[in-house]
Amino acid sequence: MLTDSLVIVDVASAYCPPCIKVARIIDSFAGQHPGYKIIKLDIDRDALLIAQLKIAAALPAVVLYKSGNEVWRNSRSEDWSLLPQTFLKYHDKNNDKQHLNENI
Repeated sequence: MLTDSLVIVDVASAYCPPCIKVARIIDSFAGQHPGYKIIKLDIDRDALLIAQLKIAAALPAVVLYKSGNEVWRNSRSEDWSLLPQTFLKYHDKNNDKQHLNENI
C-alpha cells in the first residue's frame, strides 16, 4: 500500500567516493529488502529537486520517508555501515508479513 511505503532518497555525486560507498550499501539493502523504494538523486542533475526537499549540499545525504513523511535524514555520517539498521528501525513488521505472503 502506497500510504505505508518506505522511500529511501540517496543524494550523491558521481565524483564523490563516499557517495559510491553509500550507494553500494543502499543497493545491497534494497536487494535484500524489496519493500523499500529507492530514489537516487544526483547533486548536479537534480539540483532543483534537492533544493526543494531542503537537502543540504553535504554529500552523501540520505533521507528516509515513511507514509510520505520524512522520518530520518543524515549526511556526512562517520559510519554508513549502520544504514541498514537505521532503515529497519522504521520498517513496519506488518509490511514484512504482507510481502512474505505475496512471495509464497
